[in-house]
Amino acid sequence: MSIVHDLTEAHREEWERVVLHPFVLELGAGTLPRRTFAAYMAQDYLFVDALARTVAYGIAKAPSAAEARPLAAFLQTLLGAEDDLFGRVFDELGMPPPAEARPDPLPVTARFGRFVEGVGRRGTFEEIATALYVTEGTYADWASRLVAASARPDDALYRSWIDIHADPALAELVAHLGGWIDAAPPGREPAMASVFRRALRHEAAFWNAFVPSRAKMRRDHRG
Repeated sequence: MSIVHDLTEAHREEWERVVLHPFVLELGAGTLPRRTFAAYMAQDYLFVDALARTVAYGIAKAPSAAEARPLAAFLQTLLGAEDDLFGRVFDELGMPPPAEARPDPLPVTARFGRFVEGVGRRGTFEEIATALYVTEGTYADWASRLVAASARPDDALYRSWIDIHADPALAELVAHLGGWIDAAPPGREPAMASVFRRALRHEAAFWNAFVPSRAKMRRDHRG
């Protein structure tokens, strides 16, 4: 039995809403307004702070060095290559460096950050792996789908954002996370299922802050 398979299938509709979100589709098509991308990047930069701390908790709680190493490599990417990309994006978009003018978090960003940090502080290693499986697995999924569909927007910033998440290294991390989830001790599935479900909801809400989902737009129109 695969816990990851069961969790993903149980929440297939929510997962698909995230990886096929209008923000993602517009990013791949190159039709996403740059001001929308700039607003998203500013908030995602803030979220990465919380994500990095969560990964650090995962390293501290890893049962052995074998589990810690992939997380340590991912943390290095967050603090290195991805941080460098943020800097290039901010410069290209004419935004001040966060060190000089740190943006205020939106409520959705603050909630998402508190959630993942809370899982890191209070959760088991497997629960941390579950939260990261959602945050990183959804990104690896949408990016790989765009690449498979030959989505190459003219905007170099958009291409870079797709490419860094379609990197095989991220897919490898997601595979590690899935393996650790499947190897969880008996009895931990309910807690992991709760983390999986809540992480997906936070992820969808985060995307919706910048480009509303079609379902949300339909609800707003009816209202």
